[in-house]
Amino acid sequence: MEKTIKLLLEFDREGQQLVQEAQAARQQALDHLDEDRRQLDQQYEQRMKNRLEHYRQYLEGETQEELERLQAQNQRQSQQLAAQYAANRQKWVAQIVQSCLDGQPV
Repeated sequence: MEKTIKLLLEFDREGQQLVQEAQAARQQALDHLDEDRRQLDQQYEQRMKNRLEHYRQYLEGETQEELERLQAQNQRQSQQLAAQYAANRQKWVAQIVQSCLDGQPV
């Protein structure tokens, strides 16, 4: 009987040890999962930052190109107006003076 009790106590100790080892392994696995999740979060965050920076640079380039295009267009229109003014200034002044002399609205 004493042998059976000792055997049962030994089985109990071994069982408790197996449970403790299983719990330790479970906790270690959970710790690894938490670390893996943190690493994935960091990787996704860095990827998103990289994509946003790439998109920002792309938009800045597009904006700069549009600004340069509009400035060139503005310069051309300004030159056209200056040329038109230079070509027609005398004629316009004469028309204004004549309209004033004739008493007609300009």
